[in-house]
Amino acid sequence: TSASYNHTLSYGFGTSWDQPARWDENVTAFLKKNTHCTIYLVGNINNLTHNVLNVSNLDIVGESPLNPNAGYIDLSGWNSSGFIVNASEITFTKLTFKNANLSDGNGGAIRILGNATVIDSCTFINNTAVNGSAVCFESGIVLLIRNSVFVNNTGVNGTVYMHKDAESTVIYTSTFQNNTAYLGAGVYYAGPVWYFIDASTFQKF
Repeated sequence: TSASYNHTLSYGFGTSWDQPARWDENVTAFLKKNTHCTIYLVGNINNLTHNVLNVSNLDIVGESPLNPNAGYIDLSGWNSSGFIVNASEITFTKLTFKNANLSDGNGGAIRILGNATVIDSCTFINNTAVNGSAVCFESGIVLLIRNSVFVNNTGVNGTVYMHKDAESTVIYTSTFQNNTAYLGAGVYYAGPVWYFIDASTFQKF
């Protein structure tokens, strides 16, 4: 059967496409009691409370057949990274992060301190931070970024920043457009880290 884009959504714990979550204390309480979860988000989230991810094996999903415009996370006025990853095997899928403004912080949209993080088909627009205006891989093992778009992000060091304590970054089939930084407007690595970039585009208009 085909999904209807006019489906009436009822908000819940985000465990299914037809009961997406607003990402609040109810969701984080649910995650404390459950593992290996997929959480589906509503559209136009304006305030990410409880944004530290301490639960492993978690997939956070935005756009879906029932809610094609979901997962827009507006970080305007939010004085922290959008999400802080402090666990293993976290996947971000089809989310849009925009307008983060961390004048003295790292990772405007996502700050990673855990292992095996995947960013899949996400968009990062107009985010600002010192290290990693969009994404800061501060420590951990393995970051995979694929099919993602980075546009008009501004930082001191990199739109995607890899710290010397982070290991193994793979970026492929992704696009970087009109990003600005003092060093590494697209990708910046600080120290002896392994990284691989393939089939990706870097443009400045």
